Amino acid sequence: MQRKLRAMGVRMYGSSLSAEEIVEAARLYASGLTVAKVASKLGRGDNAVRNALIRAGVQLRTTHGRARESP
Repeated sequence: MQRKLRAMGVRMYGSSLSAEEIVEAARLYASGLTVAKVASKLGRGDNAVRNALIRAGVQLRTTHGRARESP
């Protein structure tokens, strides 16, 4: 049902990204897209994509596009 709704352009909130979506999100983010643009391409919310990338171990950039310094 969720796939049909997404195919119709309905944004789904509260559901986790699939493994395939996480791989695609990581690929798009690594290519230089922002989290917001990745989320838009996947039809997902910004926070869902950001959280999935963090859980997957992706190092997020600062809002200025630079790598974050390790603590």
